[in-house]
Amino acid sequence: MYTETMMNYKLYGNGIDDDTFAIQTLLDGAENVIRLPKPQKNYLISATLEIGSNKTLVLEKDAVIRLADHSDCLMLKNKADGENIALIGGIWDMNNLNQKPNPVVRKVEGDRLDIYAGNAECEAEIFDEKIRTATRFNDGVYFGFLMAFSGVKGLTVKDVTFKDPVTYGCWFGRVDTFTVENIVFDYNDGNPYPVNMDGLHFHGHCRNGVIRNLSGACYDDMVALSSDEFIEGDIENVLVENIETYGCHSAVRLLAVNRCVRNVTIRNIKGTFYQYCVGFTKYYAMGNGTYGRFENIAVEHCEVSKAPMLKKYKKDASHRYPLFYFQTETKSENVTIKDIVRNETDCAVPLIGVEDGADIGGVTVENVTQNSAVGAPELFGKA
Repeated sequence: MYTETMMNYKLYGNGIDDDTFAIQTLLDGAENVIRLPKPQKNYLISATLEIGSNKTLVLEKDAVIRLADHSDCLMLKNKADGENIALIGGIWDMNNLNQKPNPVVRKVEGDRLDIYAGNAECEAEIFDEKIRTATRFNDGVYFGFLMAFSGVKGLTVKDVTFKDPVTYGCWFGRVDTFTVENIVFDYNDGNPYPVNMDGLHFHGHCRNGVIRNLSGACYDDMVALSSDEFIEGDIENVLVENIETYGCHSAVRLLAVNRCVRNVTIRNIKGTFYQYCVGFTKYYAMGNGTYGRFENIAVEHCEVSKAPMLKKYKKDASHRYPLFYFQTETKSENVTIKDIVRNETDCAVPLIGVEDGADIGGVTVENVTQNSAVGAPELFGKA
């Protein structure tokens, strides 16, 4: 069947002719494991590929699959409510400069203005209440994501390079029992700016997973565990380990508004960050009377420091975040930060920054070493 399908629907792989129909036909066929041969140049797709239950799509690690100009869509998603799905290999190139631009950034003129001007307002328009409380991903709205997996039990994504997405590299929601490993982020400066270009974004009801061996740099959170965005629901039982990145926005953001992020271990981070290394944040619905909750979180074995702020973000008196950030209206219980080494050459902001209104009564800090060539950074300070 696999051979017959290959004969009936030719895979071109020449970077010119469209391979969408052939690849989708293979995914819809009887074979459980679909191995794409290395293309002559690259595969070209013009619509979202859909992978179903009990399917594994395999590409060679350096095989390029590229989204055609003006396709304005995800490159890959799962069919509804799947199980035992795997993606292995490939350089997945969204070709962002030739897609619709980032929908949550308003273009501003001149370097004098903050690049984030209007961002919150745009997010309120696009990430509306209906979408935030959905039960699965809504791909009827253009978000600029490269891939999305929603409602999957048993998911593997490994040996993948995410290249030049408009916004996120990969979005996850309602995923139970997952492994995401050996991931490279190869990002350009974005369309129109290097913002909101996260790596792996996990949303409500993601649980029982491992995220490890990540490299490259992202222009937003490399890993986000966000329990109150798109799909609301607790996030729990997640290991994040072995991140190496330099000049990255941040390694891991934890985000909660009404729900909880719990039982998370973050370890073995090495790199430099122009925003923060790990953030405990609420971000949405500030002032609504609730505290975002973080329970049983361990951050350990990190060698991190600040990176220079991107020039496109700079303006007079630009705010510099600490390396470990606790936002107002958050409550942290049984949170440990330990075995941290900081060799600072950029700016002497506090290692741990706490905004007024953040409850850190459940936070302990152990075994921290700070060396600085640019002043004496505090262990704790205001964020």
